[in-house]
Amino acid sequence: MLLFVDRYDAGKRLASALMQFKNTDAVIMAIPRGGVVVGYEVAKALNLEMDLVIPKKIRAEGSNETAIGAVMEDGSYYIDELAVAQTHSRRDYIENEIKEEMQEVKRREELYLDGRKRVDVFGRDVIIVDDGIASGYDMIAAERFIRGKNPTRIIIAVPVAPSKAVGKLNIDVDNIICLMNSDMFSSISELYLDFTPVEDEEVLSLLNELWNRKWETHNAKPR
Repeated sequence: MLLFVDRYDAGKRLASALMQFKNTDAVIMAIPRGGVVVGYEVAKALNLEMDLVIPKKIRAEGSNETAIGAVMEDGSYYIDELAVAQTHSRRDYIENEIKEEMQEVKRREELYLDGRKRVDVFGRDVIIVDDGIASGYDMIAAERFIRGKNPTRIIIAVPVAPSKAVGKLNIDVDNIICLMNSDMFSSISELYLDFTPVEDEEVLSLLNELWNRKWETHNAKPR
């Protein structure tokens, strides 16, 4: 079942499936932390501008592993009411969880972007990249957040995702590019030889390299 050596390998392979966007005005929107590594390789290979979109999963009451939704950097959020009912998560708990996760979203936004002007995606193709999809809640929240900024199209690009999650996401996005679409795994990490957690320092290093590089075309020139 193992497919990818690590996130860098997955990013290179994903880039090969996205060659139609090379040297265009499309924008990579990477989800920290693991998605930044994958997005870094895609942005380099395709000579595309990259920015961040920062959702954070909302956890079910009494479980750090089960998600019931996700919150975005502007405070908007997506909640799966069926998951809420199945996990018996109370409303007051959910409200507090949203506030707590928003603090982490803001911490990441301030640390990673450090006041940098965000990319304007109006009228441009946006490719949302992560290292894989589990529940899909963070992708749903990210897609709805970006949709409000009026891009031309939204494409989700990931190395791996379960079929159920892809089906949910297909309703709202223009295209999904997934290298491994299957229900034959229980965790994204099963498909990586190395799925070591990505730390802030690695995210910052990759972002600085991308944002300071010399771009080959005017289409992808940072703004």
